[in-house]
Amino acid sequence: MGLEEEKRREALGTQIVCDLLEISRLTQQPIKEIRLNTNGVFEEVKNPVCDHDLDQ
Repeated sequence: MGLEEEKRREALGTQIVCDLLEISRLTQQPIKEIRLNTNGVFEEVKNPVCDHDLDQ
């Protein structure tokens, strides 16, 4: 993967996070943390560690 592709993916990832945070704020619903398991399936994290609230 080239440098331009990495920059594009990083920018898209950042935009997704910003969009999710805005949706969470507007709906007053928390964002569930998910991870990709070893089988390649997304699943909810049972005890997430989330520090983005500290930034506000």
